Amino acid sequence: MDNSHADYKEGRAISTRAKDILLAPLRLALSPTLLRTYLRTFLILLTSTTLFAIAIVAYTSFYVAYIPVQGISVPVYLHFDTSTPAHGNDGAAGRRFPYGVADVKGLVARQKYDVGVEIELPRSDRNLAAGNWMVGVEVRGPGSTVGEEVRKGLLEWEGEEDFSRGKQRARMPVPGVGRPAVLARSRRPALLTYRSWVTEHAYRTLRLPLYVLGWGQESETLSVLLLESVEFERGWRSIPTSLRLEVRSATPLEIYRVKVLFVARLEGLRWVMYTHRLASFVVFTSLFWGVEMGVVLLTWGYFTLLFGAGRANEEEAASREKSFIKSEPDMMGATTPKTEPSSAPSTPRSDTSRTFPTLSNQQSLHYSSGEAGKIKREQDREEKLSLEDVPLRTEAEADDEDDD
Repeated sequence: MDNSHADYKEGRAISTRAKDILLAPLRLALSPTLLRTYLRTFLILLTSTTLFAIAIVAYTSFYVAYIPVQGISVPVYLHFDTSTPAHGNDGAAGRRFPYGVADVKGLVARQKYDVGVEIELPRSDRNLAAGNWMVGVEVRGPGSTVGEEVRKGLLEWEGEEDFSRGKQRARMPVPGVGRPAVLARSRRPALLTYRSWVTEHAYRTLRLPLYVLGWGQESETLSVLLLESVEFERGWRSIPTSLRLEVRSATPLEIYRVKVLFVARLEGLRWVMYTHRLASFVVFTSLFWGVEMGVVLLTWGYFTLLFGAGRANEEEAASREKSFIKSEPDMMGATTPKTEPSSAPSTPRSDTSRTFPTLSNQQSLHYSSGEAGKIKREQDREEKLSLEDVPLRTEAEADDEDDD
């Protein structure tokens, strides 16, 4: 029976030890210190991820606002004078040159632009015989007030109409609004590419299948640069909102289509951000994110030190109050140390002597209080006194008694 009980206890001890060994990593992982570490790590990861997303959005917004549109294409629909020239003359007398007006959107201030025009026209005999002809453009700002002086450009103003959006009714003049101010203007010559008779016929012969199948046209596209590095000042009155294009030639030209191009000439940081987009994204996003994380960590450290120091001071003061012995003066002026009362409940004690039961082979156990023990010791001492302890009379004392 005793052996089975001992084996049971031994097996239970082994299972308890094995259970403690297996649960030791889990208990360590779920300790309060590591739980606080997990919480701090999660908060740091969440904050860093949020700030990184904010950095991406901030750089993207800055890129869109700071980098202008690289190329703005504005189609221009030319208006031709359909009136018959006087006396059958095909010249410029009594005839208006083709012109077109278009709106311009997307230009920014303090940015250099190259303004050019692309004209697609057929290589007809009439266009080839026209020789050199002129292309002029005016970049205009918003409408000006009547009191301002409006300069009349080299191009004509009279009779301007815009049918690019369909036939429109005549508008009454708006009080207080005059013609738009001219911000920039330029006129440049243009000429179709010259080819000799042999070269022209050989070129057309080689491209004849494309012309027959409709995959090509006997046309040529001319690119004319009108304005170089033109820059507009700040202010809404200095930002272009429209343009006017005019084509002047000795004989009327046959034109397919025309468009004006505004190409931004990027410099400095804008050039770096536009040319090296990926590298700029990585560098500036990381820089912005690093600044955000630095501010967050500094703020966290400051508040940690602030509240941590205050909590440490409170704990130290509490420990001092617990271990501090108060000294209070009594009626006579003396100081009597006074300790804080203990929170543990006091156990009542009795001075009565007791004898506790023990086993038969052990000595009996007796208890006696301090006063009882003291009285018992005095009684034992009196019982041990004998006649030997009584002092004997000396011879001098005996002589004195005889004399008496």
